[in-house]
Amino acid sequence: MIWANAAQSSVRIGGADPGQSGLIAADRTTRTAVVVLTNSDQGIDAVNALLDMPGPLPDPASVPAPANLSHYADRYASHAVIMDVTVAGDGLLASAEGYPTFPLTPRDSQIFDSPGGPVAFLAFDDHGTPDSLRFRMRVMRRDGTAQPQ
Repeated sequence: MIWANAAQSSVRIGGADPGQSGLIAADRTTRTAVVVLTNSDQGIDAVNALLDMPGPLPDPASVPAPANLSHYADRYASHAVIMDVTVAGDGLLASAEGYPTFPLTPRDSQIFDSPGGPVAFLAFDDHGTPDSLRFRMRVMRRDGTAQPQ
């Protein structure tokens, strides 16, 4: 997948199994790459935190809020995880098995910050509804079974 943030973009592939995780990240502009293998199924989270440092965040007052947060609310699923996104007041909350419920704070209409790293909503339709989201190393497709609140 192509992974982009404010500082750089890279091409990445990675994965984890109980007891180990790994990642290959290549930066096409600098023609550099890093390969990381860990003996922990959560070890890759430390590497992603370093690779995905957002740099200076914009002033929240300058970030245009997404027009309609209910467009993001739904259940998103992959083969490995199911994440529910709900509207809570003037923001979003995300929950997935094994994680505490956490807030999603918009950087813009596509990227939201979370305590676990950036969450990217992808493939918007003409109404501004995303088809999928990316969290950590997983892309989850909207499955349409949740009742948005």
